[in-house]
Amino acid sequence: MKKFTFIFALIACFAMQGIGQDLLITGVMDGPLSGGTPKVAEVYVINDIADLSAYTFKIQANGNTSWGNSYDFSGTATAGDFIYLVNSNNADEFATWFDSPAGITPIETSACGFNGDDRIGLFKDGTLYDIYGEDGVDGTGETWDYTDGWGYRKDEGT
Repeated sequence: MKKFTFIFALIACFAMQGIGQDLLITGVMDGPLSGGTPKVAEVYVINDIADLSAYTFKIQANGNTSWGNSYDFSGTATAGDFIYLVNSNNADEFATWFDSPAGITPIETSACGFNGDDRIGLFKDGTLYDIYGEDGVDGTGETWDYTDGWGYRKDEGT
């Protein structure tokens, strides 16, 4: 039995490496400004990515189990970069809240039309590999609820 368990664990490790985590969700914000703005998702680039089109950001709203609004990444990314996705028409609120961060141009997308109780996910080639929140759960009052606030990944966390 131990031999089978070891072989299964080894196969699982190699299978997970096939997905590859070149991007991670590092933060999510349903801001304290009027209308819960800015609504922001922060994504960290772990490794250089020559073609971001394999990656998609999606949300599950209101406790649904199906994924809704999505944003398909494009272009390239360099290891160590942060990518900021903001809800459509929230770029001004983003600049106000974060005091116009130099060199940061957020990407506006309706995929960030979440509330602080919605689940978010990153997909690579259609496979979910990083999430914030719980499947099929409306996050209101849950430990991961970020309404009028934020959630942030622990440093060095995967």
